[in-house]
Amino acid sequence: MPLLEVEALRKYYRGRGRWRPGKERLIPAVDGISFQVEEGSALGLVGESGCGKTTTGRLILRLETPTAGSIRFDGQDILALRGERLRSWRQQAQMVFQDPQASLHPAMTVGEAIAEPLAYHSALSRREREERARELLAEVGLETVYFHRFPQELSGGQRQRVGIARALSLNPRLLVADEPLSALDVSIQAQILNLFIDLKERRRLTYIFISHNLAVVRRLCDQVGVMYEGRLVELQPVGDLFRAPGHPYTRALLRAIPRLEGRRRE
Repeated sequence: MPLLEVEALRKYYRGRGRWRPGKERLIPAVDGISFQVEEGSALGLVGESGCGKTTTGRLILRLETPTAGSIRFDGQDILALRGERLRSWRQQAQMVFQDPQASLHPAMTVGEAIAEPLAYHSALSRREREERARELLAEVGLETVYFHRFPQELSGGQRQRVGIARALSLNPRLLVADEPLSALDVSIQAQILNLFIDLKERRRLTYIFISHNLAVVRRLCDQVGVMYEGRLVELQPVGDLFRAPGHPYTRALLRAIPRLEGRRRE
């Protein structure tokens, strides 16, 4: 059984004004997509801005409510969860956000930010939470000297490592990464990507990796879903998609990848 099963997922937003007299305008952000993700594998979602990638990730984590469709996690219907059952499930699925600066509270130290989920979801003492936070810092490649620092004292790459450590604090099985490299310098992107690859192998994490960068997706992911105007227009194993893309939009994305080889032209 797949760890995650998404079927006919839809999310419509109400638009301003009237589309037709007497009818409300509905804007489809996600329009009937279906896919499955096996445990320990990574699904990359790619496409242009506004195609529904981030909305899909937020729907899966119950940060937004779908208009229609179903989401099953390890055979469990997560859209039916309420109250304490939903809170308990949230330990199994966490998110790494695009902007590490905006996702961290400026008044909380690094140690407090990492330990905060443990205060809500575990019975650990304060000392045990701090010890766990220090272990997570080491796991993501940061020294414990950063434990008492504030986000504004860190570089972009260091802040993203803190965000990853916070997401890992509850030992989730699913990690949704929403453009986690786009706000970083190119040299730092490679380091964070290697961290994601290492965590996937060591923890057997399952990823939904949202990205514009097809080169990153090719290196990290096992299958790739191409989204266009809220629809999943193509879903293939990563090797097959790069070797023989089936949809015209996918071929256009691949042609847009900058290349260094070939004859030089003015």
